[in-house]
Amino acid sequence: MTPSRRALLLAAPALGLPARARAGPLRFAVGPFQPTAGDTRRAYEPFFAYLAQAVGRPFELTVTTDWASIAVALANDQVDCARIGPWGALAS
Repeated sequence: MTPSRRALLLAAPALGLPARARAGPLRFAVGPFQPTAGDTRRAYEPFFAYLAQAVGRPFELTVTTDWASIAVALANDQVDCARIGPWGALAS
């Protein structure tokens, strides 16, 4: 599978938003995969920038320091899509 096709498939849930929501940026979140939030942002920002570029939308990236924060952000519609690991999926 080509990288652009993979990116489009990963961003597909965010593309299904109502028309009024699609006008704004894609709101991504990522959990604590690296030792610090800054390290995590540096590691994942290029990936999310690529996804946003593939679908032609700007993006915002939220980096959390715990899995519970991602669960809360998803539940309260503060992010459109989150990169979580197995523990984050259980917490969500």
